[in-house]
Amino acid sequence: MRRVVFCIAFCLAGGPLPAQDLEPAVYAVSISWQLREQRFYVSLAEKLKAQLPMLPALLSADPPPASDSEAIQQHLRILVDLADKNRALPKPMFLLLADRLAMLLGYSWGPQAPPPQRNFIIGPFLFAYRYDQLGASWVYDHALARRVYRDYPDTPAGEWVFLTLERLGWNTGVACPDGPDLFRTVIAESGRFFNRRRNSPYRLDFLFDVAQAYETWWSLSQAHPDDEYVVGANYTSGAEGARVRAVELYGQIVREAPNSDFAAYAKPTLARLQSKLDTGQRQYYCIYD
Repeated sequence: MRRVVFCIAFCLAGGPLPAQDLEPAVYAVSISWQLREQRFYVSLAEKLKAQLPMLPALLSADPPPASDSEAIQQHLRILVDLADKNRALPKPMFLLLADRLAMLLGYSWGPQAPPPQRNFIIGPFLFAYRYDQLGASWVYDHALARRVYRDYPDTPAGEWVFLTLERLGWNTGVACPDGPDLFRTVIAESGRFFNRRRNSPYRLDFLFDVAQAYETWWSLSQAHPDDEYVVGANYTSGAEGARVRAVELYGQIVREAPNSDFAAYAKPTLARLQSKLDTGQRQYYCIYD
């Protein structure tokens, strides 16, 4: 899932953080995640190559060309049909592949009007799309991903989809349908999930995402009075506790993986947070403008 409607990095205007300190680290984390996502889905598709030889190539095209639209939709139908019949992959993994293809289908339509049947049903599943004016693309609502998380939370597929939904701030719509405060949802969902998956192979990802959520809370409380998007006074309650928690989590990342991309970001951020300075973080604050 690669669509983002909130600030993916730091809002550096006004200089709350030196760009040269953090931009490379933010970029490295973002690119690393995109590559891992693509490898994850392509590796699943390789297991189905005998039945669906085009699937790895369709999943590798990002963004997909308009000429792939028909093939993507055909493969989407096949994957949904195979989910209950094929044992090459567990059913939730089939559903994750279908979710990924559904996302790519929307991007393949581009800014032009899609086929008349923009929302369609395959088997028991509704595939619904909305047009994103800012992104000039058709956005799938990731209903299948949410279903996998709901029905298979304690499986490898459930663990992966939790991480991908968390990266979106649990916002799979267009704009900010549930309000701007994505950090609150990330914190709540992470607490429930992480308590069950403490030995997850994605442990550092979880720690990093939650740390950013707490950091977002703290930074919002420090917003300048001239900020056109944020009223800092709305976030002061609980902000000091959020700062302390962010320091704890970033410190844990630096201790556990000092040479990681996560730590490269965490180290300078820790210095700001420990000094009670604003970090300008808006990763989990929805801005659609």
